[in-house]
Amino acid sequence: MMAQPSILLENQKTAYQMLAKGGVSICPIQTLGQKPLEALLAGPDAQLCVKTGYVKDDDVFVMKVAGGGSQFSGNTGMVQVYDQKTLKMQYLLQDEGLLTEIRTAAAACLATSLFMPKHVDCIGILGGSVQAIWQLRLLGCIIPREVCRKVIVKTRSKKSALAFIEKMKTSSSGLDREWEIIAADEIEGQGFAGCQIIHGCTCARSPVLTLDDIQGHQGLHISAIGADSPGKQELRSDLVRGADVLVCDSLTQTKERGEFQHLLREDPAAISRIKELGQLLMEGEPMEFRQGPEDRRLSIFDSSGVAVQDLCIAKLVGEMVQRLTSTK
Repeated sequence: MMAQPSILLENQKTAYQMLAKGGVSICPIQTLGQKPLEALLAGPDAQLCVKTGYVKDDDVFVMKVAGGGSQFSGNTGMVQVYDQKTLKMQYLLQDEGLLTEIRTAAAACLATSLFMPKHVDCIGILGGSVQAIWQLRLLGCIIPREVCRKVIVKTRSKKSALAFIEKMKTSSSGLDREWEIIAADEIEGQGFAGCQIIHGCTCARSPVLTLDDIQGHQGLHISAIGADSPGKQELRSDLVRGADVLVCDSLTQTKERGEFQHLLREDPAAISRIKELGQLLMEGEPMEFRQGPEDRRLSIFDSSGVAVQDLCIAKLVGEMVQRLTSTK
């Protein structure tokens, strides 16, 4: 899939368009280990999410289980694909969370490709987990090497930021080694205000980026994917309120998950400011969002992950496997 990353972005674009068209049934998300439930033995940051959904008149439905944040292991999970007629399992993808990592990064980078400023010479990353790695891998596919490979990273500590930088430098993947990454703690001057793109992928429950941090920016897009359960927050509310454009993956979910849950708790009427990405894609609006280098607006894409994304990437993998086996 990484050999042709455009397939991944197109796959997630299809997912959002399907959601906008209607006929998509999404079950309430189950989130273990996070408030209001008790913490798991894996630690306070650990969670396991179950997302289930299907499309009317499609041939399958999916149940995706994805866990992460454990003090004792890395990400884990699987995607179960069932036949809508027989209700029997067609196949199981024991991906250990890999497909969730990839589709999450692809979705964020799809939004960024539509809303980012025309000129990009610095990218900000919040977090140093495996998701941060996938975000950069997919960003590298939408932003040419000669355009930008400078990154500012902010994690919980300078030590963890430096560990992330070293991990990228010594990675077996050339996609990781090509980035010039600097820890935010080591920067004087503009910092994140000098970025044109920021991707947030922490599990924070208190803001790690404020309006002050980006004061003086010359046009900025933020894709935030870390706040995937109730109560989590990467962006302080003043930053969200100050944005010119607010876009989410699902208006239903954004009321209780993602960055906008906090804004809507303070101001329920603000829901009128938020647009679904799928609807914008159907209308063709994002393609003309940035009007040129003088466009200094702030846009935010907020994603908590929707089951239709898992459906689309599971079907993509199923089709790829079928093609490979049919040629043998």
